[in-house]
Amino acid sequence: MSEPSRSNPIMSGVNTFVQFVTTSTESSGKAVQLLKPKAGGGYKMDRVAFQKLTEHPEVKNNEVGVISISGGMRDGKSFLLTLLTTYLESGEDLTCLKSKDSAIKRFFHWRSGVKSETRGVWIWNKPYMITKKDGQKLALILMDTQGSFDPNSSESDSAIFAFSTLLSSLQMYNLKERIKMNELESLAIFTRYAEMAGTKAAKGSCFQTLLLLVRDWQDDVAFKFGMDEEEGDKESYLQHVLRRYTGNDENLKAVRDGITRAFKNVKCALLPHPGMIISGHLKPDDGREDKGTLLMKDISENFKNYVVIVFKTILQKYVEAKMVGDQVMTGTGLYNFAINLFQLLEDGKIQNPQSAMKALDVVLAQTLLQKLEEKYDQEMEQISGSYCTEKELMERHEKKLAEVEKKYEDEFNTPYPEHKETYKTQLINAIGPLLKKHKQIRLTNEARLRVQYEELIEQIQVEYWKALNEDKCDGVIQAEEKFRHNNLNSDIYHKEYHDKLMECLVEANCRWERRKLLKELLSKLQFKSFRYYKKNMKKRIEDDLPQENELKALHTKCCEEAVAKLADETKVDGTSVDAVNQQREKLKEEIQKEYESISKKHKEHLNSCRVKFDTVMVVVKKEYLSFLDEMTRGVYLSLEVLHLCHTKFIEMMATEMVKLPSKKVAAQDKPDLVKYLKSCLNVEYKEYQDIMKGRKVSMRELSLEEAQEYLKRVIYRYEKGAWKQNWFMYWWRSVFNRKESATVKDALKLCSKQTK
Repeated sequence: MSEPSRSNPIMSGVNTFVQFVTTSTESSGKAVQLLKPKAGGGYKMDRVAFQKLTEHPEVKNNEVGVISISGGMRDGKSFLLTLLTTYLESGEDLTCLKSKDSAIKRFFHWRSGVKSETRGVWIWNKPYMITKKDGQKLALILMDTQGSFDPNSSESDSAIFAFSTLLSSLQMYNLKERIKMNELESLAIFTRYAEMAGTKAAKGSCFQTLLLLVRDWQDDVAFKFGMDEEEGDKESYLQHVLRRYTGNDENLKAVRDGITRAFKNVKCALLPHPGMIISGHLKPDDGREDKGTLLMKDISENFKNYVVIVFKTILQKYVEAKMVGDQVMTGTGLYNFAINLFQLLEDGKIQNPQSAMKALDVVLAQTLLQKLEEKYDQEMEQISGSYCTEKELMERHEKKLAEVEKKYEDEFNTPYPEHKETYKTQLINAIGPLLKKHKQIRLTNEARLRVQYEELIEQIQVEYWKALNEDKCDGVIQAEEKFRHNNLNSDIYHKEYHDKLMECLVEANCRWERRKLLKELLSKLQFKSFRYYKKNMKKRIEDDLPQENELKALHTKCCEEAVAKLADETKVDGTSVDAVNQQREKLKEEIQKEYESISKKHKEHLNSCRVKFDTVMVVVKKEYLSFLDEMTRGVYLSLEVLHLCHTKFIEMMATEMVKLPSKKVAAQDKPDLVKYLKSCLNVEYKEYQDIMKGRKVSMRELSLEEAQEYLKRVIYRYEKGAWKQNWFMYWWRSVFNRKESATVKDALKLCSKQTK
């Protein structure tokens, strides 16, 4: 590589960085311990911290790349990653690196000297969003690992090295002064992975980019500082080292030959010494009060120049999304992949390529299944979220299911035949609950549309009756005009409800004509008693909301009261007994006719109430299925944890029901409503229990801690907008707060009577 300008290579390359923009998604971040050593041996994984990182809104569904650094103890890995973090935090503005008196922020834990500082695995808890040259967004995650990769390194150290390399898309391997072949022996495990993959006819390389980062490079004559790459006929330092080995150690020969097979890119970078103060060989002598605080001026200018060139090169050329097989990892996929890698580490399989390759094939299948499920879900929502028929929904389902199955066959190129059928069956089983959810969404939309049509007809009827009272001859024309220019945006039920409207208008006209006729047929006292019957029936129906079989008894009682009222009135004006009997019989006859009309209207009213309450039920089921789908997608929940989620949903319904105004539901009726709603979810709950039993063997289990974290995120998933934390009230009010009407209140009253 040609030597950069000695004037200031940092500033000389700034303009080329314009096409590559990095921004921290948050104002500040910190290093958190992803894998923490346990006292009795092994490691504990902070799943919640990693979940928060990968579930970040800009990370979850975006491509994700991981830069990890490994190497020997006390060789400055954390210091180098701190400088990379500083570089990313600054973007194109490199003032922080040029300012001599600014303190070096210890983003990752490091110290000068010989004492090891990093144990386990650490990650920077805020991702960096990168816009690549092709315009694609990439979320970049930084990872630091404990050191000590030498011939005497412990088995746990090697396992951590394997974990970080398997998880990263770019592994920086930190070496001191030069590349020693025995140091590369730590890479032997990955050559065995490559050999294993080769025997299984896997496509391409197992791993992506390996950067051998040589620190404190001395010979700046034969090979220059910076990214050491071939130029013309001149070989790189890496090629020089790999070709130079002529020993008889078969393991080292295998490592030398296998590295390029295992990694898609194998690169080398040469850096000068960072400075005697940074290495701990000298103390600052500028009179600073805190000798432990290191400044940018303590770093060698030569080191800063070339470390920036290395950073720029790897970020522009070699940072890419993490790949697992042929699949590009998103935030969600990376989280599931990391959990499964950790399980291999806990089981001691991560260093056994044969066991690990089979386990990783399972991870690959599960990742693909999750992607296909999400794709099916999103594409089905496009039709279920609009007004469609059951037939149209099922036609779309059959088409999308065929596409999903084909994509599965094309993309899951497993070397293990038993996995092919197992996970295809699991995919089809997973589609079942999603189809049911979309059926509920369709039913919800249908019910809401019907409710809107019913309310529109009610409103038109009121206006038509007003027009009749005012003797307006164009009432029917106005009614049809209003119906035709509604905002319901659907032709599915237009004819059905237009016919119903016409029936209602004809009936209203008949009632109007009957009313005029009654005034002519009945005496003043008869008409007064008749109106008393109508008002009495109306009030008692509103107060009691009788069922159809209860209405007859109510009619009999109100009729007797109306006849008694007529008798009292006729006694006053001295009407003869025969005339009173004739008026009484005539009144009963007209009341009976009116009862037939009231009975018909009340039956329609009850049906309308049931339609409205059915709307509540389909929305509850839709929300419940969406809730459990989000909680269980891609994971296995034990029946105890599933019950916790189920119970939490019921608790949320009960909590939000209390907030519903008493004018909608009486306080004493609310517990009955919750009980009834809960009973309506038993079938769905049982189905999810069966699904979880089927997943027990093949999918990773979501711990109680993870489930609780998931619950928080699902419940409070909307940080802005109308829903906020009140998702239940949102849809409740969207159904019932369209207008204050008897039908709205009676819908819940009817349900309360049924539950009792």
